[in-house]
Amino acid sequence: MENTEGLDETLSVFAPAVILPAQYYSTLRHRTGLEGERKLMFAVLEDGVRCYLKNIDAKSRRRRILFFEARDWMEAEGNNEPFSFELLCQEFGMDSSRVRNVLEGRLAQARAAIGRTPTAMRASSSRDLQN
Repeated sequence: MENTEGLDETLSVFAPAVILPAQYYSTLRHRTGLEGERKLMFAVLEDGVRCYLKNIDAKSRRRRILFFEARDWMEAEGNNEPFSFELLCQEFGMDSSRVRNVLEGRLAQARAAIGRTPTAMRASSSRDLQN
């Protein structure tokens, strides 16, 4: 008979480690090598929100287009794109629906300030973009 006393310890070294996906992604997020990517991700999120707020009551066609592009980006469903609004909010621990609600509240305030209802605003914005 062979001596198998140390065999169990040797085999355990080669056994696969069990790690949960949450543990893996948490570790991946906090690596220093990703600091540059996280800064870029935050810059994209910040720029989208800033573009939305800055152009919320835009008069020029160019600025209205910027507003609608930012709004469409924020309202897009799914988070399979690397810089989707959903994914960026998730990355920074924010609830994307709450962020949207706050921004929609700002939009409602801006519309109320100029006396336009959301329905009238949507209709006129569609006409304006065609011109």
